Amino acid sequence: MKLGYYKIEPNPHGIGGPGFHLKIKGKSQIIWYLIEFFSVIVLIFGKVFIPHSLNHIIIAERYVIDTIITNAYILDDPKIIKSQISRTLLRFIPKKTSIINLDADYKSILQRRKWAHNRKFIEFQKKYSKAFAKSYKAYKINTSQKNILETHNNILEYIYQN
Repeated sequence: MKLGYYKIEPNPHGIGGPGFHLKIKGKSQIIWYLIEFFSVIVLIFGKVFIPHSLNHIIIAERYVIDTIITNAYILDDPKIIKSQISRTLLRFIPKKTSIINLDADYKSILQRRKWAHNRKFIEFQKKYSKAFAKSYKAYKINTSQKNILETHNNILEYIYQN
């Protein structure tokens, strides 16, 4: 079993934070993804299914789709997005769900967060988020020219209409 290594890719502010690759393949990659799978399942039950069963409106920015995309990037393997583990994770999205895809250009993201991911990760994330948004008929909001209040109001308006 090959364990691999990781590589930090800093953003233009020089902050390394998120945006690294784990160079692992084969069984190690599957083990890593299974660990991620089970960790997100716990979050889904605690923060989505239990409140959803109590008829609460759940607004979750990430969990399933973001976990799939982030792991595909970290493991440097886009094929993970269509893997059996990913398809199983997608089944945990509640049936009556509205998906909202928030987008912004990289310049706006960096202005808002100095600790933002590097451009390579953001472009990867945007590419696959767009594909998921299309397949799940997500409501899309480009926040590049919107402030937090405008975005919040767009989300609320969409929720109340659906």
